[in-house]
Parts: sequence; C-alpha cells; structure tokens
Amino acid sequence: MSGSTPKILFVTNDAWFFESHRLPIAVRVIADGMEAVVVAHGDESVSRISAAGCKFVHWNLSPRGRSLLSDARAFFQLMSIIKREKPTIVHLVTIKPVLYGGLISRLLSVPGCVYAISGLGAIFSNQGTVESMLRRVIMPLYKMATNHQNSELIFQNKHNQDTFKQFIGNPDRSSTLIKGSGVDLSEYRYVSEPTGVPVVTLAARLLKDKGIQEFADAASILLNRGVDAKFQIAGGNLGQGNPAAFNQQEITSFQTNPAISMLGHRKDISTLFEGSNLVVLPSYHEGLPKVLVEAGACGRAVVTSDVPGCRDAILPDESGLLVPVGDANALADAIQSLLLDDNRRKAMGKNGRELVENTMQIESVVEQHMGVYRKLLNGIFS
Repeated sequence: MSGSTPKILFVTNDAWFFESHRLPIAVRVIADGMEAVVVAHGDESVSRISAAGCKFVHWNLSPRGRSLLSDARAFFQLMSIIKREKPTIVHLVTIKPVLYGGLISRLLSVPGCVYAISGLGAIFSNQGTVESMLRRVIMPLYKMATNHQNSELIFQNKHNQDTFKQFIGNPDRSSTLIKGSGVDLSEYRYVSEPTGVPVVTLAARLLKDKGIQEFADAASILLNRGVDAKFQIAGGNLGQGNPAAFNQQEITSFQTNPAISMLGHRKDISTLFEGSNLVVLPSYHEGLPKVLVEAGACGRAVVTSDVPGCRDAILPDESGLLVPVGDANALADAIQSLLLDDNRRKAMGKNGRELVENTMQIESVVEQHMGVYRKLLNGIFS
C-alpha cells in the first residue's frame, strides 16, 4: 500500500478508451488528494492523461489477441506493475483487465478491487456452441478473479448485473449499478436541429456487432424508397484482431456505397451530433453506449437495438425507437418514420436531453464512483 495517501490504479485496454470513458473519475481522485495511476496500451491519448495529473504506465496488451504467449507476457507484466506501484485500490475495466488484474490483485493481496463490467459481449449474449464452450472456460476464471474480499462489481445495466451474478453463481455478490460513463453537459449542448436535407448519423468503431452493415443496408433501402436524407458513419477501423472487425474488402464496400458517407474517426462528436437530425446505433450488445447518452445530451432522437444497454440508454418511444437486432428493414422503417415526423422527432430529442440531465450527467457518475472508493477505503482503514 502507498503510505498514508491512497492510490487508485486504473487498468484498461487502451489509453484512448480511458480518456474517453474514465478520465473525469481520475481527475476527481486527484482533486480529492489521492494518486491516480493509469495502466493501458499507450496511444496518442497518453499526453492528455498525463497532463490531467495521472501517472501513465504502458501495458503491452493485445486486448483482442488470442496468443497464449502474448497473453502470458501481458499477465506477468501487469503483475510486475501492480507489485511495483503498490496501489490501495485497483480499478479494472473490460474483460482482460478484470480477469488478469483480478487474479493478480488476489495473489498480491491488493487491499481493494473494483471490477467494471462495462458489457458482457458476444460470449454472454450469443447462444452458439462456441460461445457456450467459452463461457464454461471463462466463468470459473471470472469467479476466481472477482472474488476479492474487499471489492465491488460495477455494472451499467440491470440485465448485465443479474446475468453476471447468475453465471458466477453468487446472486448476493456486492455490486453497484452506474448508468454509463456520463456526459459533460457543458460540452454536449442542447441545440436546435439543422435545417435542410436531414442528416442521419451512426458513430461507432467499425465492428460488425455495432450494426454497421445493417445501417448501410437500411440507408440503401431508404435511398431506393426515395427518402431524401444523408446517411453518414463516423468511426475508425480500430478493431484489428477483433473477431467482429471488417476486412479491407468490406471496408472498401462501405467507402464506395453511394447511400452512405464514411467520415472516418471523429473526436468532435458533439459537433457531429449538432449537425445531425437523428442518431442511430443498431448494436448487437452493449453495457450502456456512451454515444446514445451524448446524442440525448445534444437533443437528438435515436434509433437503436432492442437489447440490454441500448434500451437502458433511452426512454423507449419517448426519446427514441427500438428495433430488433440485425433487422435492416425494421431499422429503415424506424428511421423513415422519424424523418417524416419532425414534431415527434424533435420532442424525442427534448426528452432525451431531460433524461441525461436527470440521470447521466458526468458529475453524478463521478460521485457514484467516489462512493464505491470510499466504501472500499473504509474497509481498508477502519
């Protein structure tokens, strides 16, 4: 343990993800007189994380790689980092950090541990033979990794919370429900929709399970119906090594599709949504997608999949519409219905803004995390 000053050590896959989804929590940790250390695969976000006052430690992790040798090296490197840093609390985010960091924290007797289960992914949501086999392998590891004596599980939606506890066979396990990563309302402002040809936007990494193909198909359907609208996809091809990643031929097919515009990776999501009339996310599974919260903050109605996480981010039929996952025709119908009904679409946007103001502001999300830390610190120092 790090003397009298508590140290929170965050472990996640990528620096960019930490900056996007967890940095405000680390800033608050520092403001409250504690130390914040971030362990992740380094990228261009490192300088901004460091500028915020965090110590950054590069972790040579392949988040979606399947090399046993590479994973073993990542495991022992993380063990070395945690042993050297001597954190008071380790905060683990996403699958590999939870599995590796959880086991290591128990082996090294780290005083406190937070497991952020941001989404259950295809292994839990799909019912295929491969997924079933993987669950049988992974769940005992999950159970061991998350069985720290002084710890807390954090989930983003109730379905994931209940499902995970069922799989690990411990329905009474201490856990907290925190709806997403929050949004800064000073950055994501409520503004009126643009006039002219309506703009429909999907913002997500270019992965199959984000519903990219269904969105492209829906855009083609609506183009053939004569619907006057612009369809655009904002997202980078950051899924290398991910089974859900598109190959280059598939990416090229999107780039040459006359029904959609490919914008590439965008950081100015608030500006992007301010210039949009409707936001769409036909994802297959989510924890609680930040992009839908950002859309609501900007006063934009949404169309998204009727799956856990997505439906938790909206008020169904009040701030957005839900469609069956993987159904491009239903997606096209929902998009068209809102494009043709300005009053309903704009009313949904206002409802979305109110939802975010009431339940998903960044200040509330940060304070809930601080409550988890205080609970664990009381267990350590009492």
